[in-house]
Amino acid sequence: MKQRSMSYAAIAAVTLSFSMLAAPLAAFAQSSAAAAPAGTTAPAPAAAMPKSMSVQVEQHIMLLRGKLGITQAEDPQWEQFANVMRDNATDMEQALASRATPTKLSAVDSMNSYAQLAQLHADNMQKLNSAFKALYDSFPAKQKALADGVFQQHDRTAAADKQAADKPATD
Repeated sequence: MKQRSMSYAAIAAVTLSFSMLAAPLAAFAQSSAAAAPAGTTAPAPAAAMPKSMSVQVEQHIMLLRGKLGITQAEDPQWEQFANVMRDNATDMEQALASRATPTKLSAVDSMNSYAQLAQLHADNMQKLNSAFKALYDSFPAKQKALADGVFQQHDRTAAADKQAADKPATD
């Protein structure tokens, strides 16, 4: 049961990060579905849950704003982008909360639930991509290069984190 509770915390944390920075969810959803026992769901204990998504997304918005060097002239596009991140986090938090409700699911229903999360993620990414494109298009060339570097660094960090998580633990 501990493994199951941990998977919800992991899903919430990873999905939020990926939603904010456009990393794919498919591989995570498949590995989580394989690792979690099908048929039951249980809410994660409060101590195992990460900070609320709204707190995480606000911290991420502030961090990303600084890393991207957002100017006052870019505020309108930035606010649209930030609001999409907030809305996406709210949608995902609600979806994860409904999935965490203690119920018995068949294997098919469990897979369907993961598919719904993946679809929500894909839909949210499309909205986020559109908002980011408008912001990115407003950047001068130097700032675009900065943004490219920020996202490339995130991709490298996420890949390293996944590789470390996939390594078997040695005791």
